[in-house]
Amino acid sequence: MKKRCLFIVLCIASILVIGAASATASSDLEFVPSKVYFTENNSLMVEGNFYNTGVFISWLPKANVEITFTTDNGPKTISQSFTNMDLMINTQGIRNWNFELHDVSKVEFSSWKVKFSY
Repeated sequence: MKKRCLFIVLCIASILVIGAASATASSDLEFVPSKVYFTENNSLMVEGNFYNTGVFISWLPKANVEITFTTDNGPKTISQSFTNMDLMINTQGIRNWNFELHDVSKVEFSSWKVKFSY
């Protein structure tokens, strides 16, 4: 009986440890932007995909997005933080995601670079 109880406790502890490890954002999570554009309602859209190349499920509760544009007047940077994302990506999974940055000034640009952090 003691061995059975010990086995059950070890199984539950293992599940909790694996669950905690798999429910966080890891360095195996990458955002690859595909399109950046301004909308008519003073928003900036950043479209792209999240890639989870790790061996655990990744959960992303929040993120920071920074876009640097190349303009005729030099570089211009716009950034915003996003909370309550509740984004979960399966192991080796891909997830399409759009970030909408509100209340930004429209600029004419020739190129862009997106930095993503969490």
